[in-house]
Amino acid sequence: MSQLAYWEVAQQMAMAAYADRVDQFGQPVIKQLKAIVTLITTDTLFQWLLQASVEYRSQDREYIRQHFAQEGISLATETAPDFDPYTQSGPVDLVGSIVADKIQQRLQQILTAVVYLQGIVKDSSQKQLAALQQQAMPQVVLQICTLLNSTTNLSQRSYFIKLREHDLATIVKLAELNHDLTMIQTLPRTEQDVEQQQHDQWAINILKSKYSLKISPLVPNRSELTADS
Repeated sequence: MSQLAYWEVAQQMAMAAYADRVDQFGQPVIKQLKAIVTLITTDTLFQWLLQASVEYRSQDREYIRQHFAQEGISLATETAPDFDPYTQSGPVDLVGSIVADKIQQRLQQILTAVVYLQGIVKDSSQKQLAALQQQAMPQVVLQICTLLNSTTNLSQRSYFIKLREHDLATIVKLAELNHDLTMIQTLPRTEQDVEQQQHDQWAINILKSKYSLKISPLVPNRSELTADS
């Protein structure tokens, strides 16, 4: 049997951990996690957000060197062709396109693992976290999970502003909030649901301002860039 990739390991761990659990809407937790992964990987908004993250990393030579040097890809040495014979449209950076595709694939795998592991990391002991690392779980996945769960001694506003400093954490939290809003809208609404809907929209506005208002630069944490893959 071939060894499972780390994002598949994350999914299996979540399926085992949440086998009989339901979320606040009475739906199986694992079903909702799969729905959030689907949202991140297929929804137009989240693909646009992810593309912004890909574009930033595509310009970072050190990031490329760390994660793709073994595949023979180097932005420092490769050059784009002067002419694209397929589109007849002039210069096309084929190397840049390959790099961008690989970065997008890698980020989607990281995001998938984070969605499945976030709750597990929150409830895990240091021994369990060490076990995750032994299963080839990238350090960046655990870093993002930890950031998403770091609510101690923070106001809710401060928590979301802190999340906004990391683009991948922002994407995961936005997907969760958007999913929750969709679920609320499909169920009979109580006064509590209305309050939750208003809270979720407030949080979404804070997180989205990273992209729409240019309040903070669209960059990942430096620790994410230098984390081992």
